[in-house]
Amino acid sequence: MPEARRESDVGGAMSRRGSVGTFGDRRMAETHESHAHPNYLAIFGYLVVLTGASFATLALHGRLGPTVIVLFVLCVAVCKASLVAMYFMHLKSEKAWKFVLLVPTLFMATVLVLALLPDIARLGQ
Repeated sequence: MPEARRESDVGGAMSRRGSVGTFGDRRMAETHESHAHPNYLAIFGYLVVLTGASFATLALHGRLGPTVIVLFVLCVAVCKASLVAMYFMHLKSEKAWKFVLLVPTLFMATVLVLALLPDIARLGQ
C-alpha cells in the first residue's frame, strides 16, 4: 500500500506522513555541534543580582554624581546583555562568524553616535 505524501513540504520534497523527522531535521542534527548546557538558573541569578545593583544606585543618588551612576548602570547593562547573548542566545558556542557580524555593527553604531554628537551638543545651548 503506497504511503500518503505531503505536497506542501519546503522545496518540493516529499515526506511520509507520520514520519518522525524530515530531511531538514536530519541535516540539522548532523551539523549541530553538541555543547555543554550552562546552568541557566545560575545565569538568571547573575542577571537578578546585576539588576539589583542597577536599582541600588537609586539609593546612592545623593552620594554619587550623575555621571558615575550613568556609567555604572551602562556597564551593568553591557554585562547583562553579554550574559544573555552568550548563554541564552547560545553565542558562546558559535564559531568566529559572530565577529564578522559584530564588527560592522559596532562600527556603524559608533559612526551614528559620532554623527549625532553635534546635534546633541546644540541642544544644551
